[in-house]
Amino acid sequence: MSDKYRRVRDIQAAPPAGPSVRQAGPTPVKAAVVVLSVLVLLVSALGYFSVGRLGNDVASAGNLALGGGQGMKGRAPDGATDILLVGSDSRSDAQGNPLSDEELERLRAGVDDGEENTDTIMIIRVPNDGSSATAVSIPRDTYINDDEFGNMKINGAFASHKVARRDELLAEGEDDEKRIENLATDAGRQGLIGAVSDLTGVEVDHYAEVGLFGFVLLTDAVGGVDVCLNNDVQDEFSGADFHAGVQTLDGAEALAFVRQRHGLPRGDLDRIVRQQAFMASLVNKVLAAGTLTNPSKLSDMGTAVERSVVIDENWDIMSFATQLANLAGGNVVFNTIPVTSIDGVGDFG
Repeated sequence: MSDKYRRVRDIQAAPPAGPSVRQAGPTPVKAAVVVLSVLVLLVSALGYFSVGRLGNDVASAGNLALGGGQGMKGRAPDGATDILLVGSDSRSDAQGNPLSDEELERLRAGVDDGEENTDTIMIIRVPNDGSSATAVSIPRDTYINDDEFGNMKINGAFASHKVARRDELLAEGEDDEKRIENLATDAGRQGLIGAVSDLTGVEVDHYAEVGLFGFVLLTDAVGGVDVCLNNDVQDEFSGADFHAGVQTLDGAEALAFVRQRHGLPRGDLDRIVRQQAFMASLVNKVLAAGTLTNPSKLSDMGTAVERSVVIDENWDIMSFATQLANLAGGNVVFNTIPVTSIDGVGDFG
């Protein structure tokens, strides 16, 4: 790693509500379903997309400095492909169309403050032979130092760069709203890519962005996902209201389940653990007999991809899906970046 990059283990998460809990270090969880789950919106409907729908209807993003500016995979020294997967709370779909009032109500999205936070940030590394993979989650409250905006939480990098670029375009006299939105969004994505690279020392080869509503649509498409809670839970912020025990969550309920961080002992760190458990259950459902052979379910999953996923324009997702086939053996490691403590204060905040 270059000296320009700050050691990841020195980064600290912002303090959530609750008692101090120290994280001694990450414990890898080897389960193929975990990594496959974060890519499921991209590759689970391959049978449906094989007729050509993927190339025509899935949104793509250009003007991203990926893989050292080449925008191609395999630029890492070890030949691996490094993917930045982002979960966005955008109130628009991947095609730029605003979500309807009914859809926003299902999301419990609240008042739109005009900013797009990226509360799920994950780097996935897959070697060229597809024999293994590593996924590393970056907590949303991780403090960084941005060259333009100073000390800030990493989940605000996208919004800060997008808003700044929008203001620049307006000051320059640009009046085409669609062009402004596209250019500003590109700047937001590039700002986040740069922030992640500066934090980790990893050059991102490919970029994938998933909107909140896609998560809801996919969960509903597979008929709901089973989870098990040790205790009853009720949280007014996320909308989580569940009883203890095993239950099947629909899309809106699932979103509340994975978004909850208030009331959890370690805040966002525990939310990441909850997301991991849900993702594993989701992919088990997707890979279950009858799901991928059901034309109706495949069509619904395809709709979820089209409406909510953006990938970089140079990514051959069909080839990558073939590459992932070798992960079926479970040779996958899932981690969260180490933090010194959840209530500590670091160099940046």
